[in-house]
Amino acid sequence: MFTKTKKYEEAFSQLKKYNNLKDSIMGIEQKKVIENLTIKYKVQQKDDKIKILKQQREIVKRRNLLFIVASILVILGLLVLVYIVNLKRKNNTLLIKEMQRDISDYIHKIHDFEEEIHEQHVSKHDLFLEKIKQFDLTEREEEVLLYISKGYKNAEIAEKIFVSVNTVKTHIKNIFVKMDVRNRIEATNKAKV
Repeated sequence: MFTKTKKYEEAFSQLKKYNNLKDSIMGIEQKKVIENLTIKYKVQQKDDKIKILKQQREIVKRRNLLFIVASILVILGLLVLVYIVNLKRKNNTLLIKEMQRDISDYIHKIHDFEEEIHEQHVSKHDLFLEKIKQFDLTEREEEVLLYISKGYKNAEIAEKIFVSVNTVKTHIKNIFVKMDVRNRIEATNKAKV
């Protein structure tokens, strides 16, 4: 049995050697095939990388060109904008000066109108006061009559001259008696210039 075990071990050892030899022969051929495939794959990868780099370089060139064109357009746009702004500013300056002259003219006209109106108002007021002097009204009654002729109501008159509504009514009664009238309309007509 010892010999059988020994023969078995020798046979197993021989089988291992044979398999190792076979594997090494097959391995060399496979290694050559694998190396060839690896080399072809690496070459293909390098070719692909070269193509990608060329495409990227083209993209960068196009981007740079696009950036340059866009920059030039922006600069031109800014120059046109500055030119337009300067034109507008000059135009606005002219318009402002013209408007200032117009406003100055209008202010002078307004002052002239105000003076005319004031003179007319003063003269009308003076005429009104002269006309109502004949009725021997008190100063407060004259004031109430003036507000009546302007169309104010009793409450508004009271608020204007800082008295009560009843006081205004009393003044109005006195005015009616002194002017010999029955209502506001008659009083206003009699006091008109």
